[in-house]
Amino acid sequence: MLIVIDDLHDADLASLAMLKFVARAIRDANILIVGTSPRREMHHSAERLKLIEETLREGNQIQLAGLTESEVASMVEARTGQAASEALVARLHWLTAGNPLFVNGVVQVLAAEGELTQPSDGAVTGIKLPDSVRGAIAGRLDMLSEGVRTVLTRASVIGFEFDLVLLARISDLKADCSRSCAI
Repeated sequence: MLIVIDDLHDADLASLAMLKFVARAIRDANILIVGTSPRREMHHSAERLKLIEETLREGNQIQLAGLTESEVASMVEARTGQAASEALVARLHWLTAGNPLFVNGVVQVLAAEGELTQPSDGAVTGIKLPDSVRGAIAGRLDMLSEGVRTVLTRASVIGFEFDLVLLARISDLKADCSRSCAI
């Protein structure tokens, strides 16, 4: 039996305590429980994090990363039945950071626009995340404070990777950013 529980970071404390109890009770059973949560979301609640860490001691934790370029190419082919150009795959990988949800959304838009098999140069460089994916991201950002959103906006202008000292300087953060920056 497989039980999948998505978004553990949103679970209430009683549900997490029950999950911990169940994980311990079924240790030798032929049951697999898979719980998902973005790692960064887990640190918003110390109580939830503690319960999830205790539950993890009953099983195994697997860190997932984004898809590689070759996996993005395979996903495009699996979704459309057609191979994509190397340039398109590289752009998809860069734009989505290998996130399968984002890759799938962009591929759907490109397929609907007929830009998947013979994409123009403009299609490859002008790929944008579809509105559904943008909406999912906006929903996550709405949960953050205005100050955090402002800093994230400035960080996004700098790029995928950036210097924390530079971000602190342009965001008027009053912190020692040699290790981390506090907002």
